[in-house]
Amino acid sequence: MPNSFSRKIVTTGLILCIVLSVCSQFPGLQGNGSFKGLLLLSWFVLFAALLIGSRVYFSQTLLVYLTLTLLFDCYCMVMDIFSNGEYLATNHVRNLNISMFIMVIGYMVPSYVDVGKMKKVLLVYIAFVIVLMISVYQKSFSSTGMMDINGYVYGSKNSLGPILLSAMIIIAKLYETALRPQALIKYSVLALMGVFITMMMNRASMVAGIMVLLFNLMFMNISLKRKFFAILSIVAASVYALQNNQIQQYLKQVTGIASFQNSGNLDGLSAGRVSIMEQGWAIFKAHPIFGIGATYVENFQLSALVHYGLAGGTILLLLSLIPLYKFTIRYRLNPDKFVQTLSLLMLSLWINSLFEEESPFGPGVRAFIIWFLVGYGIRMLSSVPAMNRRISLPTLHSAGGAKSRVLGRSNIHPAGGSK
Repeated sequence: MPNSFSRKIVTTGLILCIVLSVCSQFPGLQGNGSFKGLLLLSWFVLFAALLIGSRVYFSQTLLVYLTLTLLFDCYCMVMDIFSNGEYLATNHVRNLNISMFIMVIGYMVPSYVDVGKMKKVLLVYIAFVIVLMISVYQKSFSSTGMMDINGYVYGSKNSLGPILLSAMIIIAKLYETALRPQALIKYSVLALMGVFITMMMNRASMVAGIMVLLFNLMFMNISLKRKFFAILSIVAASVYALQNNQIQQYLKQVTGIASFQNSGNLDGLSAGRVSIMEQGWAIFKAHPIFGIGATYVENFQLSALVHYGLAGGTILLLLSLIPLYKFTIRYRLNPDKFVQTLSLLMLSLWINSLFEEESPFGPGVRAFIIWFLVGYGIRMLSSVPAMNRRISLPTLHSAGGAKSRVLGRSNIHPAGGSK
């Protein structure tokens, strides 16, 4: 078991990595080569410290991830040899390997940082996301009227949108409170982040946010009373918006409905994605087995098939679907708040991937916190040793009824294994 000093060192290093990752999205630091080098170095140093300082047992789930990632990389290297060298150059290769690297770090961290401490670490992430939001607002939107908003003023809106949505999900699920001052701060921050996502016209995150909310209301283990009041609040807010002409016009503008009404063309609503996806589908039908390497398709699932064909794209799709199944489907009713948070985070990324090519693995650092938490969650739901942690997992009676089984230190096996 690591001593208190080593736990403090790892926690401090993790906070530093998180802060630098969020700061890499600040205006002026994006694309800065020196800062990117410092960011990568910080994660590598943390990885080295974790690797040296603890005995790591790999669960079956983690081994599946690493094996599939290695298989995908080998496929791209082989295709580069026998083609024009456009496979390793794709964004997916870089994004996938960085995400898996961050996930492995997340898997190793529970030996040093328990869930209580992790909630405090995530508060640092949330705080710097808020600072990032304020910084982008001051630089790009502070002098713009509501009806004159152009979300493309900030060039990385498709990265910042998912970052804000991830922070919103973490705030909403992990920091529930009945105390009025804290609750007021919490819901004010959530509202500001939601409004800012619309200001950036990040429609993929808008759709993902709505779907995550509906999933939470329909499938999460929350009381009927809370579901009723949540639905009532949504209906009331919608009715108010529909009766306010200015809000109507604003929503039509930021969602693209105004462009659709003017053109009668779905491309106007989807920022040209329909045409891009039609072209991508035509390319896939012409090269279904091995793909064509790097190209541009604004849909992750289709881009995986266009880039790598069925032979390589299937591996990439599996890597995106395994955590979605594990957390969002298999453990969707788990009462543990950390597991619920992960289920919503993975759902948000996967919905975003329907509209963005590089999600759910990128671009840049927008998905880093989610893949870190995926690794952390895989460790906590496995039988691999970690710090003292009790988690309720759904099991079944022989007759088919549901009950819960508690995992604690007493029934964790040192040799590994996995759920």
